[in-house]
Amino acid sequence: MYSLSKTLLGGVMAGVALNVAAQEITFALSIPAQPLASALGMLRQQTGLHVFYAEDIIKGKTGTAVEGRFSAAQAVARLLAGSGLAHTFTASDTVAIKQAETGGDATLPAVTVLGKTVYDSTDPYNADYTRVSTSTATKTDTPIMQTPANIQVVTRKVMDDQQAITLQDAVKNVAGVQPGFGGGHLNDIFTIRGFGTAPFDVYSSTSVFREGMWLSFVPLSTASLDRIEVLKGPAAVLYGRMEPGGLINAVPKDALKTPYYSLQQQFGSYNLFRTSLDATGPLSAGGDVRYRTNVDYLDNGSFVACGFNQQLNVAPNLTWDISANTTLELELNYQHQNLISNPALPALGRRPADISISRNLGDGKLGTHLDRDDYVVDLDLEHRFNDDWKINWKGGYVHTEYKEQQTAGYSLDENSGDFNRYYYTADSDRNQFFTSLNLTSSRND
Repeated sequence: MYSLSKTLLGGVMAGVALNVAAQEITFALSIPAQPLASALGMLRQQTGLHVFYAEDIIKGKTGTAVEGRFSAAQAVARLLAGSGLAHTFTASDTVAIKQAETGGDATLPAVTVLGKTVYDSTDPYNADYTRVSTSTATKTDTPIMQTPANIQVVTRKVMDDQQAITLQDAVKNVAGVQPGFGGGHLNDIFTIRGFGTAPFDVYSSTSVFREGMWLSFVPLSTASLDRIEVLKGPAAVLYGRMEPGGLINAVPKDALKTPYYSLQQQFGSYNLFRTSLDATGPLSAGGDVRYRTNVDYLDNGSFVACGFNQQLNVAPNLTWDISANTTLELELNYQHQNLISNPALPALGRRPADISISRNLGDGKLGTHLDRDDYVVDLDLEHRFNDDWKINWKGGYVHTEYKEQQTAGYSLDENSGDFNRYYYTADSDRNQFFTSLNLTSSRND
């Protein structure tokens, strides 16, 4: 019994060896690309192989050209390449062709992905929703992953895709940030982590900054912004007196050495029309002096009777590379606003009064009407001593002129339905001055 088993095993091994040896014999082949059935016929004629297959699996398929010297196994594999068929040698001169199995551990074809791992943050065509680094939390250009603070960035791409017009439209993407009462379009007021950004009065937005410069009573348009950075948590150690909920830092667009021009028209509900222009490029041959100008005009109505808002913003930027290590940047912003805002509905107990939200409780002619001009000047001077150390000085000035008249209510008699109102006018100028000096190092040793 042992001798028979040993003899049978030896015979099987010898047959396998002969089979492999026969498959390694090479043939001079010349089979052009053609229907697979005829290609297999030429293979049979030139090699003497016996080929078995079902007619339906090769119907409509084309065989790959085979030219040169190949073994039988190589010839069959090349002929069937890309056909979705598999083959098996059942003997040294016999091959069976069948449909390839798609399940199990089948290897998928390689996939080539075209794109960028890191986008240029200054590129106007930047399609990235994320920002790798920010300076708001530490006043240094530190990667967000290495920043010991909770900071979120709303990029220009996000604002464009969502067609955000106001600061409130943009920061609604950020968790823990809610719009507050800013008197309609009068101001940008927010609640961050439960703390209001204007604890002193409705006209002082104490936690809204423009590229690190504190702003008060100046609503911002998103047309001239590159990104909006929201720092959550106390930041008084870097920015002075403010609520511990955090701050919002709006960063304007920089002047670019590469020319770029954009014209946009937006339409929306309640007769909203907004036209925006963005132009930038070099003013000198090497781009050492460059400019950027953003202009937008907004005109929209309201769901409340008589309400409207007309706003013009002009934001020019001039940047000069004084040397390879020194840069001077001058940013200006002019804003004119003409509006009638909507007085809030009165409360009865703990609920709003049962009045239509479209009802204007002011007065069509003597309602809350504001005519205002804002002028912002921002001058930045930066010098880099080396790759590790740099110094930055910022000086800012904000001048606001506004004329306001308001008819607003202060009490509602639930029994009689009488709504008591008052009327007042205001004509005022505001001036703000800001300066800061920062010496920073990027060394981490």
